[in-house]
Formats: sequence, C-alpha cells, structure tokens
Amino acid sequence: MTTATPTSVAGTPMLATLVLTLQGITCASCVARIERALGRLPGVAEANVSLATGAATVRYDPRQASAAQMATAIRHEGYDVLTGRVTLPVEGMTCASCVSRVERALRRVDGVLGASANLATERATVERVAGAASDEALRAAVAEAGYAVPAAPAQQSEATFPVEGMTCA
Repeated sequence: MTTATPTSVAGTPMLATLVLTLQGITCASCVARIERALGRLPGVAEANVSLATGAATVRYDPRQASAAQMATAIRHEGYDVLTGRVTLPVEGMTCASCVSRVERALRRVDGVLGASANLATERATVERVAGAASDEALRAAVAEAGYAVPAAPAQQSEATFPVEGMTCA
C-alpha cells in the first residue's frame, strides 16, 4: 500500500491516495463489489480495483475516511487486505494509564488496525494495513503522546499473505 501526501486545490478537499493489496479477488464481480463498498464510504472520492494486480487504489479525504475503515468495508464484502505487524520499543510508560495513552495514540495513525502496548516489556505491537502507517508515523505518534521511542529500527515480526495451490506438506 502506498500513501501520497494529501494535496489541496483552493475550494476542494485534500485528497490522499492509498493502494491496498487485496486477497481473494478472482473476477470482475469481485472488483465491482469492492469498488462499490469503498465508494459508499464517506470521504472516498474514487476507488479503482485491478484484478490483474490484486490492488485497490483509493483517493480519499483522510479527515473523513481511514485505511482501517476501508479494510473493514472490504472484509465485510468477504475479501481481505494484506496486513503486517510491527513491534516498537517505548520508554517512559509507568502505569496502565500510560499504556492506554500509547495505544490510543497509535490507533489514531491512519492505516493502523489495532495496537497493544505492554508495560513490562516496554513495547507496543501494531497491526497495520501492509505498507501503511510508516514506522516514522508510529514513532511520531508515540512521541507526541509524551513517550520516548529509541532510535533503533522497529522489529518486523509478522506479515500475513495467502499461499494458493500448495499440494504437498
């Protein structure tokens, strides 16, 4: 998934472009269902799905729509969006309230589907739409919430993708 910086022309909303990698689309009917589902979301100006690439390109107003809402709409239609998981070190959490603040800050980043912080390990695990919510955006959200994020690179811990046609063990 790719995000573009929102741009604005006088009088028009700022639009961002998002490319979502899809799973389970097999025909033109699948394409049409996903395009309709995305098009019904408030803030979505345009949604184009390519059967050939298995991707949806969406132009949207990030003030009204989010990658998480798009992923939910696609899943509601019976398809899936490629996701990934990243673990970030977080310093300065001292209580359950701190954990909640970090989780809320991370969940507000566009592209984040879920976030869980652990006080004991001083880490936060984030599930995000593949390619969305850059490590830099996640770090900035945690820092903005008042916690330190060490400069070490984030630990990539998991990615989910389909494997079709396997017939052996």
